[in-house]
Amino acid sequence: MRNPQINRLTAGAAKVEITPTRMGLRLGGHAVNRVAAGVRDPLYARALALSAGDAPLVLVALDLIGLMRGYVEKIRDRVPDLDRRRIWICCTHTHDSPDTIGFWGPMIHEIPLRCGLDGPYMEFLQEQVSGVISKAVRNLKPARLAAASIKTPSNGLSRNVRQEGYKDDEIQVMHLRDSRESTLALAYHYACHPEFLGHYNRMISAEWPGVTSRLLEQKFGGVALCLQNALGGMVTGAVSRDDGAFDPVVGQPFVSQLGCAIADYVELALKKKSRVVEVNVIRTSQADFTLEVANRLFRIAARMKVFPPWMLENDRRSVRTEVNIARLGELTLATVPGEALPAVGFEIKKLLNSPFPWVVNLANDELGYLAPKSYFNDPCYEYECSMSVNPEAAPRIIEELRALMRD
Repeated sequence: MRNPQINRLTAGAAKVEITPTRMGLRLGGHAVNRVAAGVRDPLYARALALSAGDAPLVLVALDLIGLMRGYVEKIRDRVPDLDRRRIWICCTHTHDSPDTIGFWGPMIHEIPLRCGLDGPYMEFLQEQVSGVISKAVRNLKPARLAAASIKTPSNGLSRNVRQEGYKDDEIQVMHLRDSRESTLALAYHYACHPEFLGHYNRMISAEWPGVTSRLLEQKFGGVALCLQNALGGMVTGAVSRDDGAFDPVVGQPFVSQLGCAIADYVELALKKKSRVVEVNVIRTSQADFTLEVANRLFRIAARMKVFPPWMLENDRRSVRTEVNIARLGELTLATVPGEALPAVGFEIKKLLNSPFPWVVNLANDELGYLAPKSYFNDPCYEYECSMSVNPEAAPRIIEELRALMRD
């Protein structure tokens, strides 16, 4: 029988650049015809591997708009020596990265006519991400985990443009250090759309998570990963207009302002609120299930092969997706396959029943907005519901996570 007081944790981290090597790729987000014309700042894939003598749990943060499960599975296939259920690939949701979903090809009246994916870039991405996963696992060494959380001000950093003030302002932090107290990795968890450069920006950027991660890596060393919280409907920057759009005059400086602020709060949390978490086992569980594609626009896009055909099930009207739970001592993490609205995020956070609950969004899939079923009759959320795979998606995800927690 394992002694619960013994720390068996090992950790390893790595990062690799995933910036396109050529311009002209379609950019994801904002639903406008945009192609990359240059690089404002680089994009990265950052990986953190954790083990307690068991199969490594690998958390990957990509500076991308999102990644559908079909590509997640392809990346998992490239590291066959690892437990695929313990590879979690998440996206920061920057709107100034290449279209890695396919939805932002040429459009007329915001209806996609052709897939926006770039084949060579998607191949490059799979190679880079599978490589950084393997490198993080090779870097495993004895580690200590410290956890912290801190509440940020409700005003000044982010806002919910649909329901002012209704959002999760908490930052969760994981700090991994080796036996010499050198930082191996920092993971932080916050909710805010990275979309400040505006609808017509054509410069590639990791947006505010890129700023925060860079500053934390400079300050602490190691690798810093951003894992998004419930950012849907519409949790965005505090200086956005009421429609959620950004004037580049205020959006450009706000990228740095928010990035610096979040880095400062992470540092403050570690200084004032950090506590050591002993880990002698890492428990994970997964549920994969099918959801109907009830969204008419998504079905049209599928028929027009905007999404790769293999993304859908054989009936062409459903998708296979997944949720996961991981327990590391006092930390409990849940993956969400899309952009949960705050109401969904709060419900999941409550069912995790943990001192340090992480509701990791855009994880292992991107099914669009995940809203409570009642919101589908609310005109305020018309846009979010129009970009949701199914009114039943959020309730089903919550039920699957609840079942995993019971088990």
